[in-house]
Amino acid sequence: VKTNPLQWSCFKGHTEIFLLLLKAGVHWEDVDQFGNNSVNLSAAGNHSDIFKLFLQYGVFPNIKNSRGHSVKELSTDKTIL
Repeated sequence: VKTNPLQWSCFKGHTEIFLLLLKAGVHWEDVDQFGNNSVNLSAAGNHSDIFKLFLQYGVFPNIKNSRGHSVKELSTDKTIL
């Protein structure tokens, strides 16, 4: 599975695109070829604004990728949580 546009916007920090795609029904739970979903990628890209929006949508921050890495472990400077 390749990275979808929602995942890419989370990783790169494009908040407006993230919101448009989420409202359009793109699934944040989809995983990329490395086992990361959009929440994982927002942490890996260190985009706390997008991560906070996930929390507002009710997504729990304890989500791990398919390799068992937590959001905090994926954060580049560990300031997400």
